[in-house]
Amino acid sequence: MKNEEMRKVITWGLSANIAPLQELNRERELLAEQLFLRLIDSHFIGKDKNIRAVDAILVSGIYYLTLNAKMSGDTMCGIGVNTDEGRFEIKMALKQIIDWAYA
Repeated sequence: MKNEEMRKVITWGLSANIAPLQELNRERELLAEQLFLRLIDSHFIGKDKNIRAVDAILVSGIYYLTLNAKMSGDTMCGIGVNTDEGRFEIKMALKQIIDWAYA
């Protein structure tokens, strides 16, 4: 929410097919893959939860909420993400989802 440059890079990466941004995406995915392999995947072996899919939905949801809030200033599902209260509500929902995934 506070890093305007990051929001611009995300928006640019979603709207343009530019080699440096593609490389940045590849590097981010390689780092994420290492994180999953070293720390996360082992916790979910034999469980009925696909943590990678859950994480993908969480990250994309956070991106969308952030971009939408900063670009339009509108609410999402009645939550004003530009307010401290709204961000707190979103953080608590993220915590609930992560707690569910790790339960």
